[in-house]
Amino acid sequence: MNRGNVRSIGGNNGFSSTISPLDNSGGGGNDGGMEARIAKLETSVEYIQRDVAEIRMSLDKLNTSMGSVQTDTAVIKARLAHTPTTLKMWAALVAVVVPVGAAVVGLLTWVVQTNIAPLLAKAAGG
Repeated sequence: MNRGNVRSIGGNNGFSSTISPLDNSGGGGNDGGMEARIAKLETSVEYIQRDVAEIRMSLDKLNTSMGSVQTDTAVIKARLAHTPTTLKMWAALVAVVVPVGAAVVGLLTWVVQTNIAPLLAKAAGG
C-alpha cells in the first residue's frame, strides 16, 4: 500500500513496518539507508533460517512420536478385538453355573433318596 513518501509492508497481519521509499530521481538509487536496511533483512533471514531448522527438528521428533503412537494404537485395537464383551462374559457364567447347579441338585436328590428317605420311613413306623 503506497501512502505518499512512506510504504507500509505486511498489511493487516500484525507485522507491519514503515520504510522510506527509494529515491527515483536518478541519483544513487537509494536514500542512503539501503545498507542498514539490507543488514536488517540479512539478520532477519538468519533468524528465520534458525527458526525453520528448529521447526524441522521438532517435526522430526513429532514424526518419531507419531510412529510409536500408531504402533501403540494398533496393539490396543488388537487387544480390544480379542477382549470378551459383557454378553460373552454372562454367557460363560451361565454355561458354568447351570451345570454346577444341576449337579448340586442331583447330588442333594441322591443324598435324600439314599440316606434320609430310609431314616424318615423308619421314624414314621414303616
